Amino acid sequence: DASGRGILEEELGARSKLLNSPPFALRFYGMPTSRVPTTLDDANYVRDWLADSLTRKIRLPIKTTYCQYESPALQLRPQAGDTRYATEHVSSVRVAYVPGIEEHIAVTEGAPFGVPSGQDALGVWLAASYARELGVQLGERFEMVYLLAGITNPVAVRIEGFFEATDPDDQYWYSDASTLFRGVFVTSHDAYNTYVAPLFPQGTGFNSWYFVFDDNRMNLDHADRYVTGIQDVELEFVRKIAGAKLDFAPTLELLHGQERKKSLSILMLGFSVPLLCILLLFMASISAIISRFQVRETAVLISRGSSRRDIMAWIGLESALLLALAIVPGILLGLYLARLLGNSAGFFSFVTRAIIHPRLTTTRWTWIALVGVFGVATRMIASWPGRQLTVVTHEHASVRVRVAVGGMRLLGILCLGVLTAYSYQQLEQTGTLFIGTWQAEGKVGFDPLVLLAPSLFLFSTPIIATELFTFVTRSMAFLCRPLPSLSAYLGFLHLGREGGQFRMPIYLLVLTLTSGIFYASIAKSADIWMVERRFYEVGADLTFKPDSSWGEGVGGGGALAGDVFMLPASEYETINGVANATRVAELVARVPSNEFREPLRLLAVDYSDFPQIAFYRQDFARHTLGELMAALARTPNGVLIPSSIANRLHLSERDRLPLRFTVLDTTVTFNFEVVGIYEYFPTMFEDDRPVVVTSLFYLEDQTLSFLPHKVWIQLQPDADVAAVLENMEKMQVVPAQASIARELVAQDREGIEHIGIFGILTTCFLFAALFSAMGRVVYVLAGMMRRGQQFAVLRAIGMKGAQVLSIVSIEDLTTICYGLVCGVGLGLLSAYLYVPFYAVTDRPVLPVPPFLPHIDWQGAINIVAVMALVLLVTQVAVLMHVRRTRLFEALRMGVRQ
Repeated sequence: DASGRGILEEELGARSKLLNSPPFALRFYGMPTSRVPTTLDDANYVRDWLADSLTRKIRLPIKTTYCQYESPALQLRPQAGDTRYATEHVSSVRVAYVPGIEEHIAVTEGAPFGVPSGQDALGVWLAASYARELGVQLGERFEMVYLLAGITNPVAVRIEGFFEATDPDDQYWYSDASTLFRGVFVTSHDAYNTYVAPLFPQGTGFNSWYFVFDDNRMNLDHADRYVTGIQDVELEFVRKIAGAKLDFAPTLELLHGQERKKSLSILMLGFSVPLLCILLLFMASISAIISRFQVRETAVLISRGSSRRDIMAWIGLESALLLALAIVPGILLGLYLARLLGNSAGFFSFVTRAIIHPRLTTTRWTWIALVGVFGVATRMIASWPGRQLTVVTHEHASVRVRVAVGGMRLLGILCLGVLTAYSYQQLEQTGTLFIGTWQAEGKVGFDPLVLLAPSLFLFSTPIIATELFTFVTRSMAFLCRPLPSLSAYLGFLHLGREGGQFRMPIYLLVLTLTSGIFYASIAKSADIWMVERRFYEVGADLTFKPDSSWGEGVGGGGALAGDVFMLPASEYETINGVANATRVAELVARVPSNEFREPLRLLAVDYSDFPQIAFYRQDFARHTLGELMAALARTPNGVLIPSSIANRLHLSERDRLPLRFTVLDTTVTFNFEVVGIYEYFPTMFEDDRPVVVTSLFYLEDQTLSFLPHKVWIQLQPDADVAAVLENMEKMQVVPAQASIARELVAQDREGIEHIGIFGILTTCFLFAALFSAMGRVVYVLAGMMRRGQQFAVLRAIGMKGAQVLSIVSIEDLTTICYGLVCGVGLGLLSAYLYVPFYAVTDRPVLPVPPFLPHIDWQGAINIVAVMALVLLVTQVAVLMHVRRTRLFEALRMGVRQ
């Protein structure tokens, strides 16, 4: 919601700055006719009706209302016998009544507003700026005539005073007061009805109603309601009022902002799905652990007469109380996290800014209720089997060897694996995790498993790795049998026999590492792609169209006025901060064939300099950019074409491709030879014209002309772009249409979408690792308490304390090493498989350039290091517990093994 409000402020703020108006303001106007007249009282009634209708339908309070009711244009004349004016026509004016204006103006000269000095003439007040322009004096008298209706009876007018706006920046004003009242005489309600209204049958000539809403209470989730409410009121207003129209409303900005928020929300949801699943697993795991530790207590209560219904009611009440205690801290932590993520500048990178302001009123109680229901349900379900156990049945059940239903478990794992493979196949066909493809044109029956595909992989592969652990340890126990180390044999034997006890700790460890590396890789890939997208869009570090400043050349090599297109690219390389420069001409070309009628962008490049300057990735084509340029150099009339054009025209290398284009008002047709095919080329997008590339030297030689072009520049790493552009102007070159990739990247980093995406990635990474690690620690500690008697029994049958410590160390180190290896491997695999589908784009198409996976090796190392430290501390705690366990106390207390 905070991100959506930031988008709303950005959209409406741009409109507000452009139009110098409040963010959410509406203006209605009407032009009465003689058939449908509108008096001042009618206009006030319309004001009240509009205010009531808008408030009811939009459901936002109105902060201020400004209304202006004007007469038709009247001719202002000097009084008879007044010799100060040489003509009978002084000016065309309109008389206006503005309800409540006296509260927002200050009379600088003359009588107080609305208090005329006499009743023999119409008393009017003028804006001070208009009075100076008109050159009238205080107390001066005129005559007004309405010529349009043929009425010649004049109305006497007296200038009563001059006024200025008390606060020109007050949202009350629809426009600047000096502009608003230019050509307008302002008068009171009674004076208008007495002197002006009888002049024409329509009562008023132009009426406007301007409403400013309280934008602090706006929410983009309700943009549809705002737009629908505005449209409904407008429709009814047009039916009732003559000449009516709504000419000022933020409808387009609201719709565009809503689309941006929807796209961002979908992207954030896609990133969050794995984390949400981890949170649900964590809640279920903790419920299972609590139920396991309370089963003996429950059995005692049942044995002493408590009913099973009482037990379940007690558990439900306990869960509800825990939920109630968690609500307030959870909401406060959520607000703090939202504020923290609003300062996100990148992955785990924060700055201080005041863009996103989370609000307590946006708390989603529906989600809180769902979390509460899930928490209580998991607790009840986990406790359900224990409700039937008494002390005796519990003792019997605790000493039995529990045989896992291996067949059913393996069948479930097999189904989960098949579902994961199917979802990945569907994802490959869709091409992107952008949920907008659900409604994309031509998409029918989108499979929702596509959105869950990464989560299925993150959860299913650790389960498979956990199941394989038992087979690995049994194999190791068999291999360790001939070894003289009893501890190693018993350790692996216990792992093989009781592997089920280690399933959840291993699973949570693998899940922690997998999800952590996955999220870190998404963040790194997104950051790199967002930079590469801008460089791909611009083509190089800096591009511009050279234009002359129409002055004299400065210094040696300076361009003369009008000759900037003749300036060689090498001249730009003399500027401090410029590494390389090249010329790129662009023409509109067409294939003279009925098979392909779409226009093409023909780029003519200098093949000797272009590879050092243009942005290029190896996945853009089968060949490097240097090899493509070398092909152009070998074949003078060579051309490079995109694979889409090659497929449509059935072209391959060495085929001929005729192109028709216009140079200096002359249309020519050249026969080019295809020398290379590419998938992507800088500045080419799917929704724009396809790009074909040829040699600049060849075109200029064949057309005998110096082609208009752009200059593409590679900047030095520490270059000051502003200084570079300033030095160009000193060469009498004006860099028109300049595009600077670095500045576009900087703007993106301050954008709401960038803040929201990297904020949510930081959250997902942090809490996925945190909750998975917490779950593992809880399981290890719970297992340590449960296995205390096992260690005591081993001591009782004659094993030394050092041997028991060795067995425990072998078991735990094996599980830790296995979990680390599987977690890192699956994390890297998940990054390679699924990161390319996380397109950080608001369009339901494949991103251009393609979204490539980049493994965050540093992040992976940090995750492994942190987890290793946590596991080491846990392991030391386990060993200390084993060492301090007293034999007879362990055998006497708890469940006997």
